[in-house]
Amino acid sequence: MRRGIGVSRTLNAQEKQEKWDILAEELAKESLETYSEIADEFRKKLRSFVGKYKKLIHDDPAFRLEFLEMCDLMGVDPLLQSSGQWARMLGLSSFYAELTVRVLDVCLQTRAMNGGCCEMTQMLEAFPKHLRITEADVMRCINTCAPFGENSIKTMRINDKTIILTSPLVMGNEHRQLFETAAALKRGITVEDVTELCGWPTQKVMGVLNYFIQQQVVWVDQADDNTYYWFACLF
Repeated sequence: MRRGIGVSRTLNAQEKQEKWDILAEELAKESLETYSEIADEFRKKLRSFVGKYKKLIHDDPAFRLEFLEMCDLMGVDPLLQSSGQWARMLGLSSFYAELTVRVLDVCLQTRAMNGGCCEMTQMLEAFPKHLRITEADVMRCINTCAPFGENSIKTMRINDKTIILTSPLVMGNEHRQLFETAAALKRGITVEDVTELCGWPTQKVMGVLNYFIQQQVVWVDQADDNTYYWFACLF
């Protein structure tokens, strides 16, 4: 008798599980169809928005940034090849391609002076004002260079400055601290400055400075019986 009840319960449990599986499959199908409908509707509205505000997106950097941030939030990148239709509609593909070439060209032209460290303000000043290029535009260009390798071009933050790097610099804690000290003083630094502010022995100061000098990031200036070391990208 007990065995019969056990078998019956097992069969009932199996039937319930099968019903739940069928219900779950139907819900998943309905959810997928609903998502597909929402995605189609979103694409239609985005096309309409792009058609209406194309010129403003292209000409107004603030509006362009808000539009691209909205696309990021929605998981749409108008610059990706897979989304090439958006790039063509907006004209942003060629815009950012040309801008990226110009960014790399500025880095190359200034490399002999700054050792491959270009400060963002200096980069922006290299563009005609009527183009209204912003830091966000330049950062987006730098991000598109990721396929070339993480060391091809990248940025680092030094105090309130963004430095664009195109040199494979070693940036350990000591190197960054020296950079930050120079940025804080806003002038050429001396060995005495660093020993006082960082608490380093002279030998350590000269070791880090010599590395930057070899990389042409730092320039040496002899003045008033003292030696000043200038990070060219900061001035």
